[in-house]
Amino acid sequence: MDDADRLKLYQGMADVSRKWVTTLDAKAGFIAAINAALLGFIWSSAKLPEAGTRWPHTCGLVSTALSLLSLCLAMSVVVPRIRIAFASDPDPADATPAIKAVSFYGFVAAKYPPDQSGRFADDVWQLSECDLAREALEQHHAICHVAFAKNYSVQYAGWVWFAALAMTVLGIVVKMAG
Repeated sequence: MDDADRLKLYQGMADVSRKWVTTLDAKAGFIAAINAALLGFIWSSAKLPEAGTRWPHTCGLVSTALSLLSLCLAMSVVVPRIRIAFASDPDPADATPAIKAVSFYGFVAAKYPPDQSGRFADDVWQLSECDLAREALEQHHAICHVAFAKNYSVQYAGWVWFAALAMTVLGIVVKMAG
């Protein structure tokens, strides 16, 4: 496989990883929305925390706490940012990649001030196909780590939301049983 083929392959891998990140962001948004709906239902329609008896009141408060936890987990999905780690340097803040990370906006903005767009273009034109392929592979690696972290947050947010929903249903049943 020559360098041009590697470049296409690695760019394709990075594109697939980006699509997974987008999917996980959409799932987190959905979980955040259903948590908002559940919280509105608990406090406005069912009024479980305001119930006069102990068990519906407790179920309402526990449901609220679980729903808020799920909401925080879902919102934490937007926090992970792509960072480039350099294994050769123990201090990532001072690290310089072997290949310039020309596709990472953070690297480009940090290394090339707005008035140095010509230097940026010159540096990019000097990269070989092999260098670009390696940069695309490193990008895929970084994106995979972000997707992995987002996946766990979305998964836990979903399970905690189901627990909040179960506590809400239990509170309503106990309230209706009276």
